Amino acid sequence: MNTSHGRVATTVDEAVNFSNVTYVALTASNEEIQNEVQSSTVDAKTTTRDGFLFDTRETHFSYPFTINLSDAFLSNGDVPQLPRSTSNLRRRARYSGRIFPRVFSRARGMK
Repeated sequence: MNTSHGRVATTVDEAVNFSNVTYVALTASNEEIQNEVQSSTVDAKTTTRDGFLFDTRETHFSYPFTINLSDAFLSNGDVPQLPRSTSNLRRRARYSGRIFPRVFSRARGMK
C-alpha cells in the first residue's frame, strides 16, 4: 500500500493443524476405557515493511482438549460412566519491532 510517507507492505503467513489421538481398551473386568486427546494449533507470522524498517509478530496458539472415559458394564445392565476432561488455551507471542534487515557488503581491492 502506498502511504503519505512511502510504500508499506504487510505479509501474513499462517498454518492451522488439527490432530486426534484415541485409545480404547476393554479390560478383563468388562470395563471400557477411552482416552482421547484433540489438539488444534495455529502458527502465524505477520511482517510489515516500511521502507528499510520492518516489524515482525509471531504467535503460536494451542487448544488441547483431553477426555478420559471409563464405562463399567454391570450384570444388571447398568453402565455407570466416569468422565473427566480438561481443556486450556496456550499462547506464545514474539515481537521484533523496527529493525533493519541485515545487509552484508565487502569492499575488495581497497588500500
